Amino acid sequence: IATAILSLHLASGGLFEDSNGVELEPVRLDGKWYNPLEIRGQGVESDRIILFRSTHIKRVERVTVMDMFGKNAFTAQGHNLRIFKDADISIPGKIDIFSTGRDGEAETLVLQIDYKKLDLD
Repeated sequence: IATAILSLHLASGGLFEDSNGVELEPVRLDGKWYNPLEIRGQGVESDRIILFRSTHIKRVERVTVMDMFGKNAFTAQGHNLRIFKDADISIPGKIDIFSTGRDGEAETLVLQIDYKKLDLD
């Protein structure tokens, strides 16, 4: 879950190194189209991370993290992106964490994070 939250923050803020990623076929999830990018962690035994960049706003809105054994998967879905122009990043104002099925669809809500105030001071 922590990897999904961190990855969503980094990716939605444009801070995730995705040059080593593999582009996957566009997918429609929860009624929205995404361009997924698969990123593998360092080493043989690593988590699989898929960034889902919205075809509409061109920002990463969701991240799915699967453990190295393929048994557990969680999706972090960002909402209410807040753009900080001075720092040239965006941060989700709310994050929903779901357990995820093998097809990538979010199944069960596990955790919600709702930031009431976001400052970069």
